[in-house]
Amino acid sequence: MANGPIVVLIMSHTDPAQVSRLTRAVLEGCNTKVVIHHDQKGPRLDVRASERVHIIQNSRTIRWGRPELAWAVLDSLEQCRRVVPDLSWVLVVSGQDMPIMPMAEIEADLDAANADAMLQHYEVTPRQVEGEHHWQTRCRGRYLRRRRVPFGRRSVPFPRLSPFSSSLKLFIGATWVNLNDRALDHIVRQRSRMTRVDRYLARCSNSDEALLPTLLLNDSAELAIVNDHRRFIVWPDQSPHPETLSIGHLESLAASGAYFARKFETAASSELLTEIGARSQ
Repeated sequence: MANGPIVVLIMSHTDPAQVSRLTRAVLEGCNTKVVIHHDQKGPRLDVRASERVHIIQNSRTIRWGRPELAWAVLDSLEQCRRVVPDLSWVLVVSGQDMPIMPMAEIEADLDAANADAMLQHYEVTPRQVEGEHHWQTRCRGRYLRRRRVPFGRRSVPFPRLSPFSSSLKLFIGATWVNLNDRALDHIVRQRSRMTRVDRYLARCSNSDEALLPTLLLNDSAELAIVNDHRRFIVWPDQSPHPETLSIGHLESLAASGAYFARKFETAASSELLTEIGARSQ
């Protein structure tokens, strides 16, 4: 292929059997490499490093609701650039994801993509706007009107002077993004320039939903950014956690056009995982 390798960055903390299955599925592509960030306090992985698999050493311990996940993703993206300097794309997935399109098709689609980045995102403005998504409404309070309790994950109402303005906008989005080399380098530069934003969001709950999108989408006029992360995820009403996928989701997965889906669990999703494996042959 003319373009450099595609890197799938796996952010994992549990279910080693599922991480192994995901790694094997990704490596079925002919132009794909894997980089794994596994929570150092998680169960031991049964994945070996190789020419196509890099396991990040000295990984972070990631606590829900704290800024460690945002930092771990950004640190790992920079590691991807160092480990695979000629990469063409980085796809960030969780350890509970699986490709639902053959990796060869994902590679071809990315090679032909008229985009620099793909991520689901929304702008969060200081005041509510008509027709906004409920996620925007919730995050306005989370990031502009509350502060995380020190050493905890809970946040409380707190007047704050934010760094955001008409020229520096606040964005939210999914952690699971697709970035080409230009978009990745833009994020790395933005991170070094926008340290105030990093410090500010570190004092908010769930800063992983805001830090990467805010870095990417500001000063991004030269980037083609698609508001679609090509992931299949089912969110139950009012739940902060996605639904575990089962065989009943099979046809919806096939029709979605997504690259990856989440979340899968080794036991609960076993029948669906078997069927996905059979269809990819």
